[in-house]
Amino acid sequence: MSGGRTWWRLVEEFDTTRPVAPVLDAFDDDPFALIVDAFLARGLGSVRTVGEAPTALVSARAMVDFAVQWFEATVKNQP
Repeated sequence: MSGGRTWWRLVEEFDTTRPVAPVLDAFDDDPFALIVDAFLARGLGSVRTVGEAPTALVSARAMVDFAVQWFEATVKNQP
């Protein structure tokens, strides 16, 4: 709602429960969850409550940079 009016926004949502690239099949756990957990463990973000949901609050740029480094280091170690 904005200015007393309801505005509808279309949002495209991607299903990240299944790997989106073959290299992700090598992981037993969701690699995206692993990345967020590693990022937060380094104190690079925080978890707060938004509405009633626990939510990770992170810098998008820092998260992308971290994720690229994480994938590069981790994929090299996959069989």
